[in-house]
Amino acid sequence: MSKRFHPYAIFLLGLAGAAAPGQTLSTIRILTEPAGADFYVDGQRYSGAATFLWPVHSKHQLAIPDVQLSTTIKARYSFQRWTDSTGNLSIASPVIWITADPAITQIKAEVREEYALSLLFNACDPAECGSPGTVHVGGIAYASDAEIYLEPGARVSLQAFPNQGWVFVGWLQGMGSPVQAFVNSVVMDRPKAVYPRFERASRMTLETSPPGLRLLADRTPVMAPATLEWGVRTTHSVGVVSPQVDSRSKVWVFESWSDGGAAVHAYSVPEDPVSRTLTARFVPAAAVTFLTSPPGLKLTVDGRENWQSYNFNWAPGSIHTVAAPEHQVDGLGRTCVFRSWSNGGPALQELSVPEEAATTGWRLTAVYEPLGRVTVRTAPPGIAIQVDGAECLTPCTVERPVGAALRLRVPEAAPGGEGVRLDFEGWADGAGQEREITVPAEPVEIGAAYRVRYRLLTTSDPDGAAQWEVQPASGDGYYDAGQAVAFQMEPQPGYRFRHWEGDFAGAARSGLMSMNGPKHVRAVFEKVAYVPPGGVQNAAGPTPNEAVAPGSVIAVTGVNLAPWEERGPDSPLAQTLAGVWLQIDDRILPLFSVSGERVNALLPTDVAEGPQTLVLKQTGRSDLRIPFRVERNAPGLFHSDVEGVAFAAAAHESGEAVTLENPARPGEVVTLFGTGLGPYRRRPVEGFAVPAAPEFPLEDTVEIVAGEAVIAPLFAGAAPGQVGVQAIRFRAGEDWPEGGIEVRLRVNGRESNTVRVAGRRPVVSGIE
Repeated sequence: MSKRFHPYAIFLLGLAGAAAPGQTLSTIRILTEPAGADFYVDGQRYSGAATFLWPVHSKHQLAIPDVQLSTTIKARYSFQRWTDSTGNLSIASPVIWITADPAITQIKAEVREEYALSLLFNACDPAECGSPGTVHVGGIAYASDAEIYLEPGARVSLQAFPNQGWVFVGWLQGMGSPVQAFVNSVVMDRPKAVYPRFERASRMTLETSPPGLRLLADRTPVMAPATLEWGVRTTHSVGVVSPQVDSRSKVWVFESWSDGGAAVHAYSVPEDPVSRTLTARFVPAAAVTFLTSPPGLKLTVDGRENWQSYNFNWAPGSIHTVAAPEHQVDGLGRTCVFRSWSNGGPALQELSVPEEAATTGWRLTAVYEPLGRVTVRTAPPGIAIQVDGAECLTPCTVERPVGAALRLRVPEAAPGGEGVRLDFEGWADGAGQEREITVPAEPVEIGAAYRVRYRLLTTSDPDGAAQWEVQPASGDGYYDAGQAVAFQMEPQPGYRFRHWEGDFAGAARSGLMSMNGPKHVRAVFEKVAYVPPGGVQNAAGPTPNEAVAPGSVIAVTGVNLAPWEERGPDSPLAQTLAGVWLQIDDRILPLFSVSGERVNALLPTDVAEGPQTLVLKQTGRSDLRIPFRVERNAPGLFHSDVEGVAFAAAAHESGEAVTLENPARPGEVVTLFGTGLGPYRRRPVEGFAVPAAPEFPLEDTVEIVAGEAVIAPLFAGAAPGQVGVQAIRFRAGEDWPEGGIEVRLRVNGRESNTVRVAGRRPVVSGIE
């Protein structure tokens, strides 16, 4: 181990003076973070954590290698710095001398951990025996096996490029990824090994007869002849473009491959890497056309329906299928039924293209017959009825074979305009709701009659201010003409009933009316302030605590708390906004802002702990008394929601906000903002913005819980330029996660809400 001594490597722990009688020993714990690295104490090697009992003021040496390899997994540790339990020690020298002191209970060696990526594909030195290819790992090229150390969590790109005479055929299992493309990636969540596979290549020539036509090699167009390098024992797709036109405008269609395969088929390269040739044979095309009578109807050719036309170029002697649907609608909207093909064949038939079609062409016609027509009308029109189980709007016209049975069903009710519904009365000939008729040869019309019903609409102003009960109950609010209907409403919290509007008047909360037309009754309410239980909370949002802390920013939530929204000055805070103010006893609280649903205020620092009562006052309205509870610590972290994720209100050292676009970086000092963390050692002036100097630190110890780690802040106290807001500064570790981390605060056992501090976006396959 190299012993480099930093100018500040001699660090004396404990300036408290001589130990008192009976207190001559101190306990100290030495460890590394993360665990796994070795270190030396007074020349003795240790792994993991070690605890020592030393005489106070005794001198000891701590040392750690600059770089070391793990003895258990493929990992490497690089020393970063020494730190202690007080937060005062931060030394980058690997060797330091310390003096034992009871105030120092822990010293930690911070190390950077790296995982090994084992690249295994060519154990031979390329200078002596060559290499089948080159593998790029994170942009660095390797021609043989290598051990590459990378940061935990890093996503590393992999690209495999074969040399001449070789092909890349995928990755062996071991890297934990099913991707077999030459471009890949691996996430270093542990030491890993990757195995790129290269195979010897065979020269394959693709030809056509006649020459010069196009082919498909692995679904990519090529012009024949085309020579390709394919790996032995690999499988590839070969295909044809058929039909196609040669350079002399002659049309050709595919006939066969020299290996007997289908037009598009898989070709497996044998084990011996020799040159091979595969030929696709084409023949002159025969023009085949399909027609329908009446024209414009649909056909299915070779199992496909969506042809742009029914003109084809096929090889003489080739076999094809053609199908005419039994029923379809022509351009005039008539339903047509299939009768015959012009060659006398069935609706679905298999055809062999005649040899003479190469010179004369070939045509076939599908003949259809239109059907009988029945029209159903209703008064009024536009009612959806059922015809043979299918919906149809009246007037509804259907076509069926002459003599066929037609099943009709009309709805029991149909809409008849705003607030009006039509109920079925009967068919003109006295038939019931459902009926069956026989389709005649000549067009026929039948009709159905409906009666009127009216809707009762109950609303409140403002909307949602009342809960309603209507008798008799109706699922859709419609009643027979002339029916008597009783209704009753109950005001909701935050509203006081004033009067009725619309089709009803009076001061009672219930009424009775006759449905001689569409009716609308509207209950008009006066807004009154209302705060539900638990409506006084930390202004940062919901927290695990049901109480609020003295000196914190609080939020009073409810309904109708203010006549309009208004925000007061930043400093000093206002005592009245929009005619609203808050009191505890005879004391008026400073206000940040007010709205109908929320009042943000500063709770005085000297409010006693325990149950309290807050009084909301509005000009011209009755007072609202709101019970709540006060505790010494009720921490909350300010945040903003982005796609359902609570991102912390945080700042860089520069003062710029930490965002997804400007995330926190490893090693930098980040500031969180919260409220309700408890009293200050020096109390700032209440209701005024805190000055930049002097600082106003908190009395109680604040901990930052980040994942499984607990971080001691660099500072926790009043935020300069703010009122009631606390700033918590801490240094992000060098292993700060790329995607950020979830954090919460802990003060005297009280925890805040959990928020995420934005980190760098991870890079996947080279795309941000």
